[in-house]
Amino acid sequence: MCSSPSASEDWVTYYKVWLDVSDYENKEGDCNTDNIARHNTTVQGCAARCSDNDDCKGFVYGAGSIENRCYLKREMCKNPETRYNVWTSYYKQEKDKPWYCLFGLFC
Repeated sequence: MCSSPSASEDWVTYYKVWLDVSDYENKEGDCNTDNIARHNTTVQGCAARCSDNDDCKGFVYGAGSIENRCYLKREMCKNPETRYNVWTSYYKQEKDKPWYCLFGLFC
């Protein structure tokens, strides 16, 4: 990206911001069940879509010829199938909730 854009140009510059997927634990494979939606996006884009969806428990992301293919998941399986080694599963990690959630307040 340029260091000092000209004010006279009729262009708008958009900077790509990468989302951190550290809120997700990953495992190889997929169970091919409980899909909510399919998207063609980056792994960060898929994580953002999952984070914005309350029903999403995680997602699977393709590699190789199916790279950029992402499926949001309603449930994540316990024993993902790895025979093709083209999918990686990303599970939402449970975060510690604030103390007031113990009483059901604003959670």
